[in-house]
Amino acid sequence: MQESKIRNELAEKIEEIRFIREELGKWTGKTAANFPEKLRRGIENLEWKIQTTPLNLQEEKKLIEKIKKLENQLEVHVKIEQLKQKNLELIAEIKALKTRMKLCRDKILEKVEQSKFYHEKFVEKSNEAKEVKKEADLSHQSFLSAKTEFNGIKMEIAKILNEIKRLKEEIIMEYEKNKRKNEELLLKNLEAQALKKLERGEKLTWEEFRLVIERKSAQG
Repeated sequence: MQESKIRNELAEKIEEIRFIREELGKWTGKTAANFPEKLRRGIENLEWKIQTTPLNLQEEKKLIEKIKKLENQLEVHVKIEQLKQKNLELIAEIKALKTRMKLCRDKILEKVEQSKFYHEKFVEKSNEAKEVKKEADLSHQSFLSAKTEFNGIKMEIAKILNEIKRLKEEIIMEYEKNKRKNEELLLKNLEAQALKKLERGEKLTWEEFRLVIERKSAQG
């Protein structure tokens, strides 16, 4: 059930990343191959020219139109960068989900093998108990002896059932442990990416800003 849930999450993330990449293709086609910084400098230069150079109304209007055009291109670049960042975040989430799925499968296979072993033991002891009961019907003394042996087998069966129960609990605990570990690792990676963006003087998304604040608060 847990693996099915992870698989559904993975399918959703893959669909989301497909949509993001389609959007990237659309937005990339709307802009020229200019760097955002070059566009910003162009806008600043034109604004400075308007402020410092005597211009007639027609000349000023042309410069304002150029500024608007450059601002539109800059807006497209900003959108593209946001989509690229979202794409990276989704890739990280997909990797984390695949890791969780593999760990879950490995643990389940391991516990299934152990459960199979104990089930075979259970069947073996149950068959032994039937044979003992047949022998017990032969005589009263044999019955008393078989009863004692049967009780011992019942205790072994109870131990096996308890072991099966313990293994099931271990599967759940191990999954939850790995889930928390992978989620923490993902948050650390996202936090590290956000901090690197801050070091480079880049603007954080609201999700990145909230993540950094929450983790700083949690760390005291």
